[in-house]
Amino acid sequence: ATAAELGLAFDTFVLGGDTSEGTALRVSCVGLGSVPAGGAIRRVGLRPGDRLFASGLLGAGAALAAAKLLRLPGIGITEDDFAPPSRIAHGRALRRIASACIDTSDGLFAAVDQLARLNDVAIHLDANLAGFLEPSAARVRRVLGLGGGFPLLASMHGEFELVFGVPPDRLHDLDRVARVLAWQPVPLGQVREGQGLRVGVVPVDGARVRNLHHECGGEIERYVTALVLMAREIDREAARHSPDWT
Repeated sequence: ATAAELGLAFDTFVLGGDTSEGTALRVSCVGLGSVPAGGAIRRVGLRPGDRLFASGLLGAGAALAAAKLLRLPGIGITEDDFAPPSRIAHGRALRRIASACIDTSDGLFAAVDQLARLNDVAIHLDANLAGFLEPSAARVRRVLGLGGGFPLLASMHGEFELVFGVPPDRLHDLDRVARVLAWQPVPLGQVREGQGLRVGVVPVDGARVRNLHHECGGEIERYVTALVLMAREIDREAARHSPDWT
């Protein structure tokens, strides 16, 4: 889509900038907006008991990165397929509902780790991580044999969905706006007292997830291997607690 078409799709417009000469075409864009005074949804505000949701299924950015960087055969994912939807209307609808909100531009686990730290709470994600994956990410999970799909949700390649908390007494309000917007928020888990992250019963080191690319020296093969090893550690620990874990 052209910049003008994207502007129309999001009910906004494009303001031109300076142009100059160069050997290759490079285009950078930035989106600016405003909210009513006191109407911003901040990253701070989560409380124990809040339910955690995503604005859509996750893993598209990681799926595209895997398909390109690992040269996966038969996946059929291209940059043209990576078109994160606008969540402007959803963000507006959440102003009086969400207790806190963050985007997944750096992946789900980086997002929830920041929320947990900023709010001094524990975040418990549902054990069925595969249920969070959008279709292309689910295909990559199957091709690579990634079990629950942790590497696709922990990867630094995100997809710009919203992750937000909703207090129990506002869940009916979320249902109402979801019907109006023909929207299906994805349940992720719950906010609890304590600190850190868990997938089901298994603790996950959020700081390590966020720093893993740097820890691997920026080498993509080492980074992917480290994510897969973390996933296996989670699976082993989960199986130790629950024989029914798959």
